[in-house]
Order: sequence, then structure tokens, then C-alpha cells
Amino acid sequence: MTALVDPGDTVHTAFNPSEDEETVVIAVSLGVPDEGELTIPVDEEDSDALDKECGIDRSNAAAGSSGH
Repeated sequence: MTALVDPGDTVHTAFNPSEDEETVVIAVSLGVPDEGELTIPVDEEDSDALDKECGIDRSNAAAGSSGH
């Protein structure tokens, strides 16, 4: 199990390279508004740059999934 505490204003990504094992992500957002999105939209170019910076290789992603 891994835990991450983030004070905010940061984009996070998670990637499971397994084709047959599930990844479970549990998130708790403190101090957020009652309504509205809880995600920060990231375009594909920024997503690719973040993957590269974090060493994430999505070339083995399941067929039919863009990975973004």
C-alpha cells in the first residue's frame, strides 16, 4: 500500500502496467466545494510530457485504451 498526502495545486497520475491485475485508488479531498469537478483537465500534449517526466511508458497499455 502507498499513501500520498498532497496539499493541493499538483497534478497526479497513476498507471497500472498489468493486463490482469486491478489497481484500487482511494482519494479523500478535504476542503473542496460541495459541487463542481474534482479534477484538473490536462490536454494530451501536457499528459504526454508528464508521463515522460514521471517515467511512465503507456506503450503496453491495453488495446483500445488511449491511456489518457
